[in-house]
Amino acid sequence: MRNIIVVECISTGINFVEDIINRGYNPIALDLKVAETPGGRDFAEFVINDYKRIPYDIEMIYEQETFEETLEEVKKYDPLLIVAGHERGIILATKLSKELGLLGNDVENLPAMTMKDQMQERIAEHGLRSIKGKLVHSLNEAIAFYDNEGLDEVVVKPNYCAGSTNVRICLNRDEMINAVNALFNDINHYGDMLEDLLIQERIKG
Repeated sequence: MRNIIVVECISTGINFVEDIINRGYNPIALDLKVAETPGGRDFAEFVINDYKRIPYDIEMIYEQETFEETLEEVKKYDPLLIVAGHERGIILATKLSKELGLLGNDVENLPAMTMKDQMQERIAEHGLRSIKGKLVHSLNEAIAFYDNEGLDEVVVKPNYCAGSTNVRICLNRDEMINAVNALFNDINHYGDMLEDLLIQERIKG
């Protein structure tokens, strides 16, 4: 029976398990390392609890210290496919698939698949309506963008994160400043410190 590896088999990835079994394949979960921070440990606990929701007893393998070591571990299972079960699994699943010559997305598309600023840039490149925004690394950069663009209401969010976690809707300049200050002292959904933020004009509709 051929193996299909699900990287970070939580959230939507849990649904993949039954689909894989029903199609006559063997699912294997690849667990990812987390940040050595209180937030990272909290996310690890969340992952463990989500694994308990998998209604089957499936094999687990683990991300190693380096990509090369992880690749060697994955090779042992000669997978038919490697898929991401969760947002955080996209990067590793894509890189592993490329190295093993498996069906998957192009590694060159990873920024547009995972980074919110790059998603909008890719949309704009194809002539579609996109949201004006800027990736900032400090409060001063955020204020300069806000003032130079003559913005009113904006959205402040982590550039790499899951869903709507830590997204702030700001109705004026002061709210934007408060949101940026707060988020630069916070962590993303995975427990990583936020080193950059995306400031975008608010689109209504």
